[in-house]
Amino acid sequence: MIPCAALPDPKTGVHFSGNRLVAMRGEQTHDEAVALRALGWTLGDDARAGRLLALTGLDAEALRERIGEPGLLAAVLRFLEAHEPDLLACAEHLQIPPLRLVETRRRLEAWPAVRS
Repeated sequence: MIPCAALPDPKTGVHFSGNRLVAMRGEQTHDEAVALRALGWTLGDDARAGRLLALTGLDAEALRERIGEPGLLAAVLRFLEAHEPDLLACAEHLQIPPLRLVETRRRLEAWPAVRS
């Protein structure tokens, strides 16, 4: 039997595997993949996850519903930018330069305007 958390969300194609966020959508962009990995890292720490939810006003259900939205992914990266130690730690964990997270957030914020 497959645990419910292992089944992808039908709208976003995203699911949790252990404590890792996994995206399954074929049309996912590289920027979305980076942001989803950053979100997974953020949610991996209870205190940091609690801060994210408190500062964004989201709850766990709203986060699950909106997880594939570029605006939400950009907000997660902006959350990391607001606390430099988290930004640096996340970048180190993802093995990418911190500036790449910032640039990814900028592209995600522009994404709806570019795609429409």
